[in-house]
Amino acid sequence: MKILFAFSISFLSINLPVFSQETIIVTYIANEGFLVTSGDKKILFDGIFSNGSGKFYTPTAEALINERNAASPFDNIDILFNSHNHADHIDPNFILEHLGNNSNATLIAPRQSADDLSLADGFDTLQKRIRAIPRANHSRFDTTINDIGLEAYSFTHANGNTSVQNIGYIANLNGFTLFHSGDSDPEILDTFQLYSLSEKNIDLAFFHRGFFDAGDNSTGEQIINYLHPKAIIIMHIKIGDFEEYRQKVASYSGIPKVYFMEEQMGTLEFIRDGDSLKLKDDVNSTHRIKTDNNDFVVYPNPTNGFFIVSFGSFSKYKEVTIYSRDGRVIKSNKVENSSEMTIDLTSYPEGLYFIKITDNNSSCTKNIFYRKNL
Repeated sequence: MKILFAFSISFLSINLPVFSQETIIVTYIANEGFLVTSGDKKILFDGIFSNGSGKFYTPTAEALINERNAASPFDNIDILFNSHNHADHIDPNFILEHLGNNSNATLIAPRQSADDLSLADGFDTLQKRIRAIPRANHSRFDTTINDIGLEAYSFTHANGNTSVQNIGYIANLNGFTLFHSGDSDPEILDTFQLYSLSEKNIDLAFFHRGFFDAGDNSTGEQIINYLHPKAIIIMHIKIGDFEEYRQKVASYSGIPKVYFMEEQMGTLEFIRDGDSLKLKDDVNSTHRIKTDNNDFVVYPNPTNGFFIVSFGSFSKYKEVTIYSRDGRVIKSNKVENSSEMTIDLTSYPEGLYFIKITDNNSSCTKNIFYRKNL
């Protein structure tokens, strides 16, 4: 039986407060998942899931454990946003775990996602903190939670998929206005115009890759220019396709600056500079993210069982640990004086695994997807 949810909304314009906070920090989780922090406020878009279908990054094993437990940096999140109920955007059980461990958080989600959550264990005790957005064409909803102004908009899912309820969000976080497209269809300019989104003075927009697929003068470019955000983060890029999209973005002319975030748990810190939004530490950034972790490479990814780990700048003494999707350690090796190693997963089930490299100074985790018949 489907559960009905109360969602207190205001259909009137709201006056969003402007605070003195001058920076906003964006942390890349995976796929369309981003943790956004400004001052003492935190929000999370589409960040708690574990199924990327072998095509998209999923949260690292460490990040997912911390998300579920509401541990740093996922503690004290004010609002969890979910755009739609696809498995590469939400895991109902893990979302409920987070809500159970974070009494501060409210989940904003489409009715479809809320119906899925109602079937999961623990829902009954948490449903008062789940705000379900009713399914309706061309509808918008406004509210304020923990002094964060938010607006939710109904958009057709990409490729004209009308069976999926997809929501795009605007959030005002300490005076910064953010837009997250979810999987909105980049071929339908009329909906964006219907909502008068060009009037929202968007600082930072999260657009999925489809907005950049058709090139100059496409509807995707028209939507980007209509919203005219001060900066863009591109998302929902398949594993291995980031270079392709760097080339696509480079072919566009006249659009705002586009940032790529590929290194998981890496961050970008933005600062307002007059009418511009710039990176705090480097206004001439070449679109590479900042990260405290060393980098390493795993390939091929996806793999048919055998893959290579190239250790990059890690020191000569390091430890390699392989985790299953549920966080169990299945392999662990200490490595000395080697720039790479080969790992064999053929005796394990197909699916998603996590590789963590640790030395005396730092650690870094990446995903790999194992499929026998590649």
